[in-house]
Amino acid sequence: MKPLPARTRPTPATAPSHSSTHSRDFAQQLIVGVWNYSALLAFADLDIATHLAAQPLTTDQLADRLVAHPDSVHRLMRALAPHRLVRSTEAETWEVTDAGVTLRTDAPRSMRSAVLRRARQARWDELRRWPQLVTDGKSLRRFTSSPGKKRGDTNTGSALSPEPRAFPRPNDSIKDMIAAVDSYGALLVFADLKIAERLAEQPHNVEDLATIYDADPQTLSWMLHTLSSYGLLSIRTEGKVCSLRAAGQTLLDDRRDSMRPAVLMSGQEMWWDALRRLPNTVRRGWPALPGAAASPYAYLKTRPDDLALFQRFMSCRTQPIADAIGAHPFPTSGLVVDVGGGQGTILAEILRAPHNRGLRGLLLERPEVAQHARAYLTKSDLAERCKVTAGDFFTDVPAGGQTYLLASVVHNWPDAAAELLLRRVAEAMAATPGPSRLLCVDMLLPTGSDQPHPGLGLDIRMMSLFGDGRERTTAEYTNLLHRSGFTVQNQIALPHSLSLIEATLAAR
Repeated sequence: MKPLPARTRPTPATAPSHSSTHSRDFAQQLIVGVWNYSALLAFADLDIATHLAAQPLTTDQLADRLVAHPDSVHRLMRALAPHRLVRSTEAETWEVTDAGVTLRTDAPRSMRSAVLRRARQARWDELRRWPQLVTDGKSLRRFTSSPGKKRGDTNTGSALSPEPRAFPRPNDSIKDMIAAVDSYGALLVFADLKIAERLAEQPHNVEDLATIYDADPQTLSWMLHTLSSYGLLSIRTEGKVCSLRAAGQTLLDDRRDSMRPAVLMSGQEMWWDALRRLPNTVRRGWPALPGAAASPYAYLKTRPDDLALFQRFMSCRTQPIADAIGAHPFPTSGLVVDVGGGQGTILAEILRAPHNRGLRGLLLERPEVAQHARAYLTKSDLAERCKVTAGDFFTDVPAGGQTYLLASVVHNWPDAAAELLLRRVAEAMAATPGPSRLLCVDMLLPTGSDQPHPGLGLDIRMMSLFGDGRERTTAEYTNLLHRSGFTVQNQIALPHSLSLIEATLAAR
């Protein structure tokens, strides 16, 4: 493979903006497609369509028949409802649809074996090697699935998946969900080989790119056309010349809000294998992680390279959120306590905002993360205004803050643990003289069981990795805060379908 040329001009749209934030969702759609396939796999593996064939069943009845974890079954069915495989009834039962029936073992032209075949371990693991296979000049035609409903090359894609669509045949939606795995594989190759960097310099002919990467031309052409159909590239018919669209620019590695780490991380061993193991997770109610790791964080702790990629992913994922929160009104002075704030991306953006020059910061994190936060905040010239404390937020949260921040933290925990965490924050706020408030950032799911929302796919990923970690509806989140001693005061929409929930201590 030929080395990348030196950059001769600035990367377009290096700084995040509202439009670039939206553009990041196009690459995210391909990642979510794999999460949705994982839910389909669990549905097929557990043979849920057959169990629902005779009559609709409640979640508890279905879980009994499956010998599975009731809450995991509920979350699985909720995620699949927008794909029209199941639907909920007014009697709070689940019934199978015409599309879902095609996943019965005894259905004419059953799709069940096709779903299970895509997750066979050798074939599943092979996809992670696609970047190497491509640069070895291998053809991937023998690995890829038959595509489902074809997308047009000029389609800019729906940034939010799943999108209910009309299909000529019931099983077309299932074919689309299977094909989504290969579409992600194309994105993984694109990100791993830094093809976006090549196209940022100038458009390239498909054949020229195949020569540069020593790739099989037909394989690379299929991948690039797949990404074009998702709105990442433009491919002109004459000469097959590829150029980056705004969505494709989000995969450039030097962007603060780059999607490249998210794509690469999704193909790492733990994240990738967890999706294939989702059927067993639904049965047990808890994921089986590589090396019998107790949690994703315990797994990452023993793998420095994977941990570094995860931290880069979290930083890039957080950047558009940090920009939005940094513009949020804060007191002119006082202390912002970022609980579980990672390396400090959001806290740094808050403190850097011109209207927040009078604020100080305190970041609470696990010891192994706290050292990275100190380095990041020092590099950001904020060490004098921000203290980093290593500790356990289930044990003790520092008092004295006028604002407490929990950004993408609550969703990592089941209700009991989340309530304990929130009570610790409430205790710290109660011990603080004067007014204080809590800001939570998380994704709030729609109340309706068949409404499409990106959080449903994220909830499947959370279940595959954390077991009881979950996304919540607005009502569930509000009730959790209320039980923990808070009153919700406001809710504001943020990028990527996230919400900022503002709460204060409940009156006593």
